[in-house]
Amino acid sequence: MEIVHVKGGVGAGDVILHLNTAFSWSTYYEDSVRLYVHWEEPEEFWYVDGDPESIQQRYLHAHERMLESDRVSLEHVYGSDMFAFSEELKNNEDLRREANPPRILTESRDFVGTYVDMIYGGSAWAWKDEPTNEDIVVCWHQYANREAPHSYKNACFSARDWEQVIMEEMPMLFPNYRLKVFSYRDDFREVYDWVRRAKFCVGYDGMWHGIARNFGQVFVSVTGDMRLSQALTNPNAPIFHYPHQFYGYLNQLRDSSFLESEQAYMRRCNSLRMEYGGYTS
Repeated sequence: MEIVHVKGGVGAGDVILHLNTAFSWSTYYEDSVRLYVHWEEPEEFWYVDGDPESIQQRYLHAHERMLESDRVSLEHVYGSDMFAFSEELKNNEDLRREANPPRILTESRDFVGTYVDMIYGGSAWAWKDEPTNEDIVVCWHQYANREAPHSYKNACFSARDWEQVIMEEMPMLFPNYRLKVFSYRDDFREVYDWVRRAKFCVGYDGMWHGIARNFGQVFVSVTGDMRLSQALTNPNAPIFHYPHQFYGYLNQLRDSSFLESEQAYMRRCNSLRMEYGGYTS
């Protein structure tokens, strides 16, 4: 059995990245994986009082929906200092990004530079369910975040810009679609079901993008850090640096044949990445 340790993360993207890493490691090295998620906190916690699930339950809900979920077993380790940041890094986002301290460690092999390392676009995996491709667009918005997203995620669009895109412009662009909007205060299981049913997703470069990625769904966004989006969010997703590119692409998606070709491309890319990592169905 392979052992993988990760620094627990409160973001949905962290959850899915960690699980994808473990599942990719399993198929790449043809062995089961024990995934240890380390927390400095002493016990299970809810990030915001009243959330429908604890952060640790979110890991569980994602894990049990993974393709071939028995490849990986999951355990949370509380009161751990394995990945503890120094005070200087903890309080300085820019310095932390520059230093890029390790958040994933393995026991038997070197993680850095392997196929599952984030420099190659992050680990690829899939959900156990197939998307149903209904006339639905799923969007997410930062209005209920406990903290504002990282500055680079809002470099092109502010929170108000995203509100305008989602609540005003999307209904005009796609009047025949049902628009479903989520925040970070929603239950992973509900978001999963809606993304599975959707034709595509729109939102800032964060939050529920990992669900879309593992379904091979089209996820449209705009960001101030193209390098990070290509290295981590999804190397094949239509994520743009300039608003006019973002709006131009949304207009193209109104053409059903273009949308179908983009859907096929995204799903094929995710399958190819899994196959490259050694997965065979």
